[in-house]
Amino acid sequence: QATGDFIYLQSTDGELVIQARQEAWETNPKVSVIRAAALNVAGVRVEYYTRPTAKLFIDGVETALTRETVTLSNGGRIDFDPSFTKGQRYLIYWPNGFTARIAHHTNDTMDVEVRKEISEKYVVAGLIGNMDGKSANDFTTRDGELMPFSRHEADVNTFGESWRVPASESLFLKGGRPSSETPVGDSPLTLATLDPAAREAS
Repeated sequence: QATGDFIYLQSTDGELVIQARQEAWETNPKVSVIRAAALNVAGVRVEYYTRPTAKLFIDGVETALTRETVTLSNGGRIDFDPSFTKGQRYLIYWPNGFTARIAHHTNDTMDVEVRKEISEKYVVAGLIGNMDGKSANDFTTRDGELMPFSRHEADVNTFGESWRVPASESLFLKGGRPSSETPVGDSPLTLATLDPAAREAS
């Protein structure tokens, strides 16, 4: 539940990088939500911001958000997903056919999703694991330390902070650096933290 920019996933060959910006949720500041995503799509930089208004940038150039397909210079593309009814969702295709999705919900939060076939296209690692279908090795830091599954604050902090985006690697060139960053593990969220209505909704 930390805030700041994190490497959700990146491939060993550098063709795929997905970074997500987590910000404190106004309704409950102990909860972080995704408010922006930046991706390296085989050499093309794609940035999507939910605030102050939804904006899409491709290699630094603002691009209109429409229902039309946007063709990337490397043969990839971005498609609008008309089947999504809770906001706007876009499918981002790499030239080799790999797909990621960014969903902008009506409450100004985002989901960043990758398809299961990623293991057929790339060798990856990141905050969300390595997508090899083996959960036992997902809790691995950026420097390769395999950590035991743990809810201890120190362990969560070590793992999460290892995947924080260094300024030199940031793909968020139009959104600058986050104005507020809190370390992973600060004020951890528990079920007891949520109000009863939120617990029921989940």
